[in-house]
Amino acid sequence: MLALANTRLGQLAQAGQWADLALQILDTTGGEGLENPIQDYWFCYQVLAGLGQDERSRQVLGNALRLVQRNAERMIEAQMRQSYLENVPACREILGEARRLGMIS
Repeated sequence: MLALANTRLGQLAQAGQWADLALQILDTTGGEGLENPIQDYWFCYQVLAGLGQDERSRQVLGNALRLVQRNAERMIEAQMRQSYLENVPACREILGEARRLGMIS
């Protein structure tokens, strides 16, 4: 994602613009039809948190968390669900950050 790349290059204004655009798409589609919306939300969260936009980044993390939980709930087999939550990097990171911020226990 361009926003995260710009952040790592120190191009913070550009990073914020790319994150805003990505979030408009994510919010409009609800993540449907996108290749990896969970990862996209995670990247946007990282960019916004890095820019010090704490409230907004927390909202984005909440959106990501709800999408992860919704996807996990659709999985019938507990072992598959656990694997999804623990082994998909973006899911694991989102859950870890949500725990760290007290959004989940």
